[in-house]
Amino acid sequence: MNSWKRYFGVLALGSALLAAPALAADGAHDKSPPADAQAAGCSEMEAMMKFAQPGEHHEHLQALEGCWTASCKAWMGQKEPQVSEGRSANRMVLGGRFLEQRYESSFSGMPFSGIGMTGYDTYRKAYVATWADTFGTTITHYLGHCTNDGKTMVALGSYTNVATGKQAQQKNVTRVLGPDQHTFEMYDMGADGKWSKMMEITYTRHDCRGGCK
Repeated sequence: MNSWKRYFGVLALGSALLAAPALAADGAHDKSPPADAQAAGCSEMEAMMKFAQPGEHHEHLQALEGCWTASCKAWMGQKEPQVSEGRSANRMVLGGRFLEQRYESSFSGMPFSGIGMTGYDTYRKAYVATWADTFGTTITHYLGHCTNDGKTMVALGSYTNVATGKQAQQKNVTRVLGPDQHTFEMYDMGADGKWSKMMEITYTRHDCRGGCK
């Protein structure tokens, strides 16, 4: 909330700076902020704009843009996985700063859909992601990194296990295998501190001209 207040404060200050010359020209009283306040506002705006520019890590995300068929295996603590097929429509939004994913499938005979947002925080120097779906009423947040070639991304997050009421750790691994295929693996940390694979999805690109659904 404080960051939003600061953001709108900077915008308000910027508007005041733009309006001041016009008011002076009309003979109105000059209510411009003091010089030190103007300098502070400009400095903050410059820093904000600097870290708002997309870069090479956002280009890595472009490899995941497009329409994809999804072949999913979900173990969820069982020996044999449940297999399902789905579709994913991915697009870069907000000037190439974030990858939006819209996933449609089924699980245990029930329709399933989810929405994810992934970006790269240039200030924190880390990938950031959120995920929400129809099997819950919460939004999970992730923080991650990728290899230098941008082809493998590892993201960590936590969520509340509604069955136990305890926090659970989760790890997601995305691997770009080529221009037309990538995989997604989801792991949960067990009580023994070891990662256990819960889900694996193989995405294969398909022609978008007929729509992604």
